[in-house]
Amino acid sequence: MRLTARSQGNGLCGLSRRLDQTEGLDRALRAGAEQVRDEAREALQGDDEGGALTRSLQVERGRPLSYRVVSKAPIAWFREFGALRRAQRPWLQPALERARPPILARVRQALGRMVRSRSSGSQS
Repeated sequence: MRLTARSQGNGLCGLSRRLDQTEGLDRALRAGAEQVRDEAREALQGDDEGGALTRSLQVERGRPLSYRVVSKAPIAWFREFGALRRAQRPWLQPALERARPPILARVRQALGRMVRSRSSGSQS
């Protein structure tokens, strides 16, 4: 997303409003990543030898407006995708699929607020 400041019209107030709008979208995306992490933890409940994988799940910020659910547990990859002598037991992809509808709803709301704010700001 591109942010610009102009010295005429709204000036810094316009930039501040755009940052606030982006922050709303950022919060929605972070909440979505946290929901995926929580769904994954729930999916692993009782099926995570010693709980190391469950405890290792974290939400990390990537590029602007980007979050990811990560695990530093060595078993994470093999659980999700399998190995030569180990069948796959997906836990992250199903968590994402369960969390997808509420994530999309949050993002749509945040984008809707941005559009409404932008259209009301351009009329003044």
